[in-house]
Amino acid sequence: MNPRRDYGPLCAEFYDRTKPIGVTYPDVMYYLNELRSTAGPILEAAVGTGRLLIPLLESGLVVEGIDASEDMLAYCRRHCEERGLAPRLRCARIETLELPDRYDAILLAFGSMMLLSTQEAMDALKVLRCHLRPGGSLYLDLDVPRIPEHADGTVRLLRRIDCSNGDVLTLYSATRYDMIRHLEHNQLRYEKSSNGKVVAEELQDFILRWYGMDEMTLMLRVAGFENIESCADFEPGKDPVLAREWLCFRAKNPSFLP
Repeated sequence: MNPRRDYGPLCAEFYDRTKPIGVTYPDVMYYLNELRSTAGPILEAAVGTGRLLIPLLESGLVVEGIDASEDMLAYCRRHCEERGLAPRLRCARIETLELPDRYDAILLAFGSMMLLSTQEAMDALKVLRCHLRPGGSLYLDLDVPRIPEHADGTVRLLRRIDCSNGDVLTLYSATRYDMIRHLEHNQLRYEKSSNGKVVAEELQDFILRWYGMDEMTLMLRVAGFENIESCADFEPGKDPVLAREWLCFRAKNPSFLP
């Protein structure tokens, strides 16, 4: 079985069960407050299963979503339908995005930028700026850089979920860290068991690229953004140097484009 980089069926199911809709997440209120005066359309890139999209829609905002995984989007559509919501959802990769519309704001939340290679991330920033209206805002957040524990390549049990139907989902990981390139390599193995027998298995190469505050600020500037602001832990005004978990960025597309 060859490992995949994207989110397959088991990975999407695991994500949906561990990050359910309606739970209090640190970023939801932050984005609700930041976007509440946004009258025009908003795009959430890497929308996943709708964890952030749905509360934004329920607040009355006009939001669309894209994701590279059809399996993740299937959960998102189902959750939206259950709540009587019908946002436009598309399967697309961020770094090669070509949509006909332009947006007042674009979100790349919950560290999704870290899933892209350095070149993909740079391409994504340029593409996203092209999808913003003049003066529109890009929001993105990153995990505070850290060196992962147990980065010795040993396979470890990360989590086990006992499902209500009797199935068991299990996640194993072997982690290595590239100090020179600031890359965390996780070889993930998802297993689903029924009646004590493994009925499905999925491998994923889960690679995280860790960014510092100055590095991301420079990348945003090179991509053509201006008025770049940052804060810590979804607390506007909190010095990013004091961040415990999250670095949050807001950058503007120039009002007058050449």
